[in-house]
Amino acid sequence: MTLKDKINEASKYNKLFHGLVIILANHLAGCKIDKDFIPRPIFKCEGGAVVNNREIVIGYNKINDKISCYDGYSYQKRVEADATELAVTLLLEKIDWSKTDILQDNIEFFLIVDVGIKLTPDELQNILSKFISNPFGDPLRKLFIED
Repeated sequence: MTLKDKINEASKYNKLFHGLVIILANHLAGCKIDKDFIPRPIFKCEGGAVVNNREIVIGYNKINDKISCYDGYSYQKRVEADATELAVTLLLEKIDWSKTDILQDNIEFFLIVDVGIKLTPDELQNILSKFISNPFGDPLRKLFIED
């Protein structure tokens, strides 16, 4: 399965995927993720995430067939952008988005056990349900929507 195929599978769960990217990218960038963490999208047409208080645009580069992220204000700042690229890539590679019957278990196992984010499954679900129910924020257009 190509990277684009995985992106298409994950796009069925756009808001869930977006919230997971924000949680994982912030964790990888060194932020503390606890039950009070609030995932924040960016308000730009491309779509992205606030990672360690930096606005990171998330996209897909068709030419190189890879995830491409950058800081919306400073292209030289790479720590948060690199963490976000890694987060998107890991979520696409480690979770089978086509297996809907075990998707929740796979997400919880990956984030809590494999990655080591210090949350209970209920705390993770609470954070994500608040994010998903929030009508604000731009979708990940640059990742999920074709040009």
